[in-house]
Amino acid sequence: MLTLNQLKELLKGFFENHSMINSVYYLSNFDFSAERNISYPVVNINYLSTNMAKKTFNHNYKITIADVCESDNYDMEDDIHSDSLQVAEDFFTYLQNYTGLTLKRASTITKFVDDKGDRTSGIVFTLTLEVIRPMNWCNTPQIVPNITPIQPFNND
Repeated sequence: MLTLNQLKELLKGFFENHSMINSVYYLSNFDFSAERNISYPVVNINYLSTNMAKKTFNHNYKITIADVCESDNYDMEDDIHSDSLQVAEDFFTYLQNYTGLTLKRASTITKFVDDKGDRTSGIVFTLTLEVIRPMNWCNTPQIVPNITPIQPFNND
């Protein structure tokens, strides 16, 4: 089973080693939008939540891939969207082939253009990673309540 910390390093490690990405963050959207010393193109990984279903944990993330673009340069925006999609596809392929987790490969990829601070363009998508829960009974405290069994009623 991969822990959240191990998943964080796995996700960050992929993007830190991708030739088309210069900086990687693992922040909430609020903290990422406040970041000022970004070397573009950039990826932000935002952990959203975890769901438990039967014998698995489903960890949900929001991924933003962005680059700086010039005002009113729509061809540049298209190039950034195209490059960002290529990085996302590389990422999906990497996760699909990683042993120990399952990528729920259903996601909506949305393009964006943002002109707050740096004028950036890119894509945002969510993904779910499924890992097997260990259910290690050895680590679970055994609680045995001190209960006296109910005696059957005797009609004598």
